[in-house]
Amino acid sequence: MAFLSNLFGNKENKSAENAARDAAKKQQELEAQRAAELAKQKQDEENNTTRDAAKDRQKKQAAGAIGGRDTILTGPLGDTSVAPTEKKSILGI
Repeated sequence: MAFLSNLFGNKENKSAENAARDAAKKQQELEAQRAAELAKQKQDEENNTTRDAAKDRQKKQAAGAIGGRDTILTGPLGDTSVAPTEKKSILGI
């Protein structure tokens, strides 16, 4: 009888070990899945930040371009033409 109880006891121990091993494996899978979800969430947040920054740049460029066609454009040195510096004269004299 002792032999049978040892035989069945070993099966129960192996079954418990297998259950513990399966639980640990499942836990590792869940942790890996959660890590992947967090990485995807972080990437999405970075993409949203990049997209928002691009939208802001486009808005600023559009706002700056509104009056660009209505102004007189000169070079970085301004107006370089020669100004008249002669004295005025009275016509007919």
